[in-house]
Amino acid sequence: MSKTIDFTRNTWGHAIHGFTLSREPLKYGSWLTRLLDKYKGQYRKSVMVHSSVYPYKGDFIKYKTEGGVIRAEIYDVKPSFDPRDMFTLHLIFRPKEGYF
Repeated sequence: MSKTIDFTRNTWGHAIHGFTLSREPLKYGSWLTRLLDKYKGQYRKSVMVHSSVYPYKGDFIKYKTEGGVIRAEIYDVKPSFDPRDMFTLHLIFRPKEGYF
């Protein structure tokens, strides 16, 4: 069962590093993956987070931007520096359905 991890309010030990939020390089996945992403109107991002809740593939994160609150799906999780609470999340962002 997937859960939504809320990063709209940062607290001690639970924060999103905004400066690490970046688009995935163009070479991720196969040519078919990139073609399907373009067809579906979605793109991929990666971000580094501190989270007291362990994120899993298939979970969602919610975070704030200037345009509103965004919900994105996690498709890969990599522990970073301190594997207990710091992770690099790879996200699929679908602009048509991601804003609240």
